[in-house]
This record gives sequence, structure tokens and C-alpha cells, in this order.
Amino acid sequence: MKTYLILESGNNYYLCSFSRKQILTLHPELHQMTLEKFNGVAKATIKNRKFYKKKLDFLKENGFFNEINPEFSFTERYTKDFIVRNFANCTQLTFEVTDICNLKCVYCAYGDLYNNFDYGKNKMMDFKMAKSIIDYLLPLWNSPQNVSHNVPISISFYGGEPLINFELIRQVVHYTKKLKLNHNYFKYSMTSNALLIDRHIDFLVESDFNILISLDGNEENNAYRKTTSGESSFFQVFNNIKLIQKKYPDFFEKNISFNAVLHSKNSFSDIYNFFKKEFDKNAQVSELSYVGVKEEKMEDFSKTYKNKRESLIHAPDYTAIIKDMIMDAPESQSLKNYLFANSGYVFNNLYDFLLENKDKKYLPTGTCLLFDRKLFICVDGKVLPCERIGQNYDFGHVTASGVDIDYKKIAEFVNSKINCLMKQCVNCFHIDYCPTCVFCAENVFIKHCENLTNKQAYTDNFAKSLGHLEKNKFLYRKIMEEISYE
Repeated sequence: MKTYLILESGNNYYLCSFSRKQILTLHPELHQMTLEKFNGVAKATIKNRKFYKKKLDFLKENGFFNEINPEFSFTERYTKDFIVRNFANCTQLTFEVTDICNLKCVYCAYGDLYNNFDYGKNKMMDFKMAKSIIDYLLPLWNSPQNVSHNVPISISFYGGEPLINFELIRQVVHYTKKLKLNHNYFKYSMTSNALLIDRHIDFLVESDFNILISLDGNEENNAYRKTTSGESSFFQVFNNIKLIQKKYPDFFEKNISFNAVLHSKNSFSDIYNFFKKEFDKNAQVSELSYVGVKEEKMEDFSKTYKNKRESLIHAPDYTAIIKDMIMDAPESQSLKNYLFANSGYVFNNLYDFLLENKDKKYLPTGTCLLFDRKLFICVDGKVLPCERIGQNYDFGHVTASGVDIDYKKIAEFVNSKINCLMKQCVNCFHIDYCPTCVFCAENVFIKHCENLTNKQAYTDNFAKSLGHLEKNKFLYRKIMEEISYE
């Protein structure tokens, strides 16, 4: 059972109470008395023993050393009503408007490396299908079950290359602008390779789109992103981006962001320096996904893959990068996770805020709450919780004539996946901020979770994160006030 941790970093001591979800600094004498009381350490000379005994008794009386029972805390499971509520509060509806692409990237999730996506259908979604799911969700968004008031609902477009089916995008934007939302408002976003963006940028600016452009760096870095005829796509994309920057500088500054895939032809340093020099922006750096790689393609995948953390820490200009992108530092990401899990000031929802810690129940694993954050509609009408999940899963279907979603069946299926990992979860110290998604974990991880963490490993990593905070004190405010809970 989890109770508390005593952590040491530099010359400082900390108490992390799991039951209270609080992290306290400990005076060295209080630290010593805590070890005496609970860890059987021999008594030491403590000048203010009487004073610190009162403090220790206060902490004990107020539950700082209480045990929590994961077998109780993690008994929450999905129900039909739970799924319906999540749909009502879903803040991103993403359409795979086409699976056709004008690029043939070597590492594409729809390409030859992977087997868990339905690729090669060459389909285009029509407006009737898109309208069908929007009309289905509208009463839920306007219902009393929607408690996400004044929050934008993002209508997002994904591909393939979504601009190949621009007519659908135009129709969806015009249709949703006419709809009445009682609690929310619509925003629009898109992921694009930018090959066609020069043709449609006026409309995208007028509709205030947020656009994530995929580009892996300079021409050499971008070598895996070839056109369907095998030619380099770099200069056409680069020139289109420069066109936007020149024609709509304010829009470019506010609405354009970049994603760069890390691989064998670039590095974190290459990516950072290219985007900083050319656009004065920092790109989001992504690793290739290992989920769904064909067994016979593992060698090709390994030759292409590059680890983000390793590439960053070995960057020749690491210090400059981290100064500018400190939240990308592995230590900062770890610190964020530990603070979100243990500070006591981060809540999943209002229910989480109002309940005492001892009464709270959570869903095991780090799987996102299904359909609470995102709903992904595949080009063939298949319903998924997000685009990262392999299309071998199917949670419902959308057609031009209606929507078929069985909430009860979804709940039962997801619960069965969670239950496979539960025996490991109750013994894991990482469970409060678990990185394991049950839909992205391969079967081998279901038998033995790769993120299973014992007390000593958790303590050591937590102490390192607190050491990082001691050196960068401004990170506490940045993480707690600026970084969203994901």
C-alpha cells in the first residue's frame, strides 16, 4: 500500500504524502524524527525534539502518513452514462476528411511500416457524413450534461492531406457557423503538409484556423517527406510557408505551428535551429510510433527511428535549446508529471475537486478519458477516441443517414482492457500519472507493463525532478499556471 515518501535532494528533505496529495519541505530535525518514528532509524541528537514532535504529531493526526489502498482508489470503471457524459463534454471533433495524400513519407502511419491503420482506400468523406455526426452531437453539447461552459469546441481536419478535400472543409465550416451552441463556441484547426495551402490560405485566415504544419527541418532533414512521384517536397512547402508569413504576418505568428518528426536524417538540434532561424518559432518534436509496426519491417523501423531524449541531451547546443525550450527537457517533463500527480492542486474535474482524497476513485492506467477530449471520425465513418489509436479498433460508425454508437458495449470493452492491467496497477507507484494507454500498449505490455515502477525507482526519479526544480525555481509557477493538464 502507498503511504508516503521521504525524499532528499541536494541539502533539502521533502515529505510526499499520497493520502493528502501534498509535498512538504522538512527541517533536517523533523526529517530525522520522521525516520525515527516510521523507519526504525536509531535516535539522534535533536535540539528541538519537543517542538518537532508536535509538528510530527500534527502531520500524523492530519493524515499525512495514512495508507491509501489502490484496490479501492482504482475501482472506477466506465459505464454507459459515463460514456454519454464524455460525449456531451467532448471539446474536439476531428474528421479524417480523406486518406489520400500528395506525399509518400517513408515513416507514415498509413504506409508500409505499419499494419494497424486502414490505408490505401483512396476515399473522400462527403458532407452528409460529417453533418450526420455534428447533428448527433449538437443536442449533447447543448444538454445539461455538458459542464464545459465557455470552452471552445474545436472542429479539426486531418488526413491524408485534408486540403485535398477542401470542399468538405468549406462546407463544414459554413454549416457549423450557423449552429447555435448554448454553452460553447466553435474553433477550427487542421494538420497539413502545406503543399496546397497557398490555394486556400485566404479562407483559412478568414475562418481563423489554427494550422499545424508538418515539416522535418531543412531540405536534407526533410528527405523522408517525398511527393508521390518520389521528388523532394521541401521547397514547395517552404515557399508556401514563407508566403503566409509575408502575406499574413499576424496570422502566421498566432495561428501557425509546426510538427517535426525526429528520425535518422535529422536531430533535435537540426530541427531547433532550422525553425528558429527561418520562422523564429519552436517546433513540436515527435518520435516515430512503435505501435503497429509490422514484424518484417522492424529492422527498417529501427534504422529510421531516433530517440527524442537522447537526441536532445546529446545536442551540441543543448544549453541554448533548453534555455529556450525548457519544458522539452526530460527533467521538466518528469517534474510536471510528479507535480500534477502529487501537488494536490491539479484536478481532473469538479467532482475531483470537491471530494476528499480518501473518497476518490480513479480509472487505472493513463488512458485518456474516452471521448471526453476528442472524437475522431475516420474517412470510412469508423468512430475512434483519437487519431493515435490504430484503426483496428472500432467504437461505432457514422454514415450519411445516421450514427450507430453502443455506449454500453464501449464501456464493457474498455473495462476488459483495463482489467487486464489491474493486478500490475495496484503495485505500481506510477499509477497516479501513468503513461500507459491500453490501446497503444502492445500485448506484451499487457502481460508485463513497461511502465511498472517500484517504490525505490519512483523515489529516485522524484528526487531528481525536485533537484531540477531547485535549480529552476520559476518552473513551479510555469507548470502549475501555464501548462495544461493532459
